Amino acid sequence: MLAALLDSLSRGASDPSLAVALNPLNTEARIRLAAVDLERVDPPPAFDEIEAQLKAAARANPLEARVYGLLGEIELRRGKPDAARALFVQALKVSPAEIYSLRRLLALDLKAQDSEAVLRNLDVFLKRWPGRFDDIQNVFPALMASERGYASVLASAKDGPDWRIRLLTFLASRPEYTPLAYGLLLDLRTGAKPLDDVEVQRVVSNLFAKGEIKLAYQAFALVEVDRSRGDSLAYVNDPTFRGRPARSPFDWQLPGVAGAEATLASESASADGLRIAFRNKVVKGVLARQILMLPPGAKQLETTADAEKLTMAKGMIWSLKCLPGNGAVMDQPVDPGDYTDRTIVTRFEIPALGCEAQELTLATGVVSMSMRYHYDGDLTIRKLEIVDAED
Repeated sequence: MLAALLDSLSRGASDPSLAVALNPLNTEARIRLAAVDLERVDPPPAFDEIEAQLKAAARANPLEARVYGLLGEIELRRGKPDAARALFVQALKVSPAEIYSLRRLLALDLKAQDSEAVLRNLDVFLKRWPGRFDDIQNVFPALMASERGYASVLASAKDGPDWRIRLLTFLASRPEYTPLAYGLLLDLRTGAKPLDDVEVQRVVSNLFAKGEIKLAYQAFALVEVDRSRGDSLAYVNDPTFRGRPARSPFDWQLPGVAGAEATLASESASADGLRIAFRNKVVKGVLARQILMLPPGAKQLETTADAEKLTMAKGMIWSLKCLPGNGAVMDQPVDPGDYTDRTIVTRFEIPALGCEAQELTLATGVVSMSMRYHYDGDLTIRKLEIVDAED
């Protein structure tokens, strides 16, 4: 009865030293005590004493993988990586997902440039601990720095593991790794599990957000060309609005504005093109947006639209502005009233400097909210194209 009481007190003790004193067979307490001692700075850890504690724990519970992991840590700090590796491997034989040993083996195998072993343990780690990608994310670029390591990651990523989107997002969100994200995205265009829209949008949007506009567009364009089996993209992507609104800046984006409902053809079986329905309310803001990469020279915007009882208190305009910066290139007003298949053509010039990319927007002319500025009726943009202007 006394032994049971001491065991109960040991398991309830917050101080691992006290817990071990109350019950020397308390393996959990010995592990906690060893971990605390190994983190001690002053005085430095007494490796022999900690090792003795851990070996006693191993005798009491030989199936506790964490014990072997901590013993491996001691050997690693003693400067004996081979002995440490053997203990980490032993820990993983007992429990294949023991996190401490997995992380240490990742570092050792990475140093030894054993890319297959690194990738194998990364896969185990991320299957067991999918929410802890951040803990080992920096292993990937280090592994991919070598040709062999990159090939190993690519081969595995082509099978569509759950960590693929996390890796692409991580690489694209760090300026130093954006070229790596771009290259990996392009190399993943073929494989057992092709890239999905979310993966492409995640990389393209992150590259764009980091100021890598040209790289983002190249990634987007090459993937889209592959999907469409074409040779190139038009100046405006999806000119007839048959796709779906997306988070990629090079697709049509519909930000959503109070007082108006904007939908693409793919979202409605009863309408073609971009349909905007107003309901006699004040409408302020951008209704549609797309980022373009137009080369310098003379161009023209051609829009074909239908309108039904369209009234606009402050008008509505297609605008083109340079990026970076905000230099205005072109404005094309939308006509009010009732009409069918009306085409408007506006000529403009893309300057040779300071206009690497452009933002095309459809926005109302309302600057400040006022109950006087109501919009009503329906507008459907059937087609919107930008082409090279003829001399």
